[in-house]
Amino acid sequence: MRLTTVAFGVLAAATLAGAVGLAAWAGASVPGLVLDAGPFTKLLDAVLIAALGGLYLLRKASVRRDAPDLLRLAAWALPLLGLLAALWGWYLVFQAVQATGASDPRVIAPSVAESLVPLGLGLLGGALAQALHGRRLH
Repeated sequence: MRLTTVAFGVLAAATLAGAVGLAAWAGASVPGLVLDAGPFTKLLDAVLIAALGGLYLLRKASVRRDAPDLLRLAAWALPLLGLLAALWGWYLVFQAVQATGASDPRVIAPSVAESLVPLGLGLLGGALAQALHGRRLH
């Protein structure tokens, strides 16, 4: 197994665990991390979840052998897409903090946790795509 596969997997687990932990600490619901997110974050969450489902279906398909570039593209595009959504979420959090002057971490934590979910999903997708691509080569 390649180092990037393990790194993406460990980072994905840590990011998703951090999002759940922040939500639990702030008293927010875990399903609310996706359901209460903004429209852009919801859209990217849906795209990343669909990509994870597609990669799961590709794990035994012959397409994996015929299109290695698709897996290589997914291995790097999914984490970058998750990072884009996380950065956008953090930008919105900082804008809201400046506009309202909120300084209580328990008020800000659910929004920060919301923005960590797409990052974790993107890293998980990258790890899965890397693992499928590495298995295809060996």
